[in-house]
Amino acid sequence: MPIYPNTPLQQRGSALVVAIFVIVVMGLLASALFGLFGSASQSSVANVGGARANFAAKTGVQHAFLKLFPTAGGAADCSVSNLTFVEEGLRNCTAEVTCAEIPVASLSATLYRLEATGSCELGTETYTRRLLAEATDAND
Repeated sequence: MPIYPNTPLQQRGSALVVAIFVIVVMGLLASALFGLFGSASQSSVANVGGARANFAAKTGVQHAFLKLFPTAGGAADCSVSNLTFVEEGLRNCTAEVTCAEIPVASLSATLYRLEATGSCELGTETYTRRLLAEATDAND
């Protein structure tokens, strides 16, 4: 009797083994692809959340600069600013800006140090970004 089956009758069932092998391999490949697409989707959401938090912090800094240097003139206001956004692009975002006044004797001026924290909620996740900005009222 030969070691390998030679007749079609002796080879019966081998196609079933090959088919099961192909189905298992394709299933593993499909599950790997679904996992890859899922992590890419989560990465995209994190990028959007981080960008929105960054824009919220930048908007907070711009708002604080308008309080420090009002276009109509007047005294600088270096108080804490808390902003809650309701606009479409920054909905569910907030910004908190703290301000510190640092006298600069050599310039006869004041240095303002602003620290802004922007936070945005997307679903169950909260994304936060911090910005530091400085400005002075020196005329030189």
